[in-house]
Amino acid sequence: MFRSAAVFVTIVLLASVATAAIEPGDGLLIVNAGYAAGKLSGGAGTGEGGIIALTFEKLDWGQPASMFFNLSYSEISSEIKRVDGRADSLTVNINTLPMFIGGKGYLGEGSLQGYVGLSFGVYFTSSETALTDTGGNYAKRHSMGLGMGVPIGLSLSIGKTLFINANYTLNWLWGNDALSSNAIHTANLGIGFKTGK
Repeated sequence: MFRSAAVFVTIVLLASVATAAIEPGDGLLIVNAGYAAGKLSGGAGTGEGGIIALTFEKLDWGQPASMFFNLSYSEISSEIKRVDGRADSLTVNINTLPMFIGGKGYLGEGSLQGYVGLSFGVYFTSSETALTDTGGNYAKRHSMGLGMGVPIGLSLSIGKTLFINANYTLNWLWGNDALSSNAIHTANLGIGFKTGK
């Protein structure tokens, strides 16, 4: 009950801040895709897969600081085959949708800049577990909660309105039963567009 209330309040705050941020002015629209991994619960090992992310960044704070809103979708899976008197195959698939808002600080000048950020928000996770044995078992669970993201990356301008974006992000998802460490690691590469004035 407390987790649901915390998620609801956080969504309202996210929507309020994002609505206030998306106004005419300088901004960045970034589309990234890449690799995602996390340690799964239940002895399923490390899950690997992909991620796609959409980020809107507001530059009104003025560099070297900005505010951003990030929406991403990741899917990781793991399959473990064991022979312990019988053949077992344990397959786990996890789909996660985090929505984070936060700040980012830039380092350096010119066309190539580094950055580090910190964001907070909510996540929604759907996990499927299938155990193939003599009878076969299948389970599907849903969870939600609060999360935190720490992106570290590089931005390279290739024109007046285009730039390349690359980053590593640690997503910490509190209370996520599908992950043994509550963390999903991602490495992304994408393209960004400068909007506004």
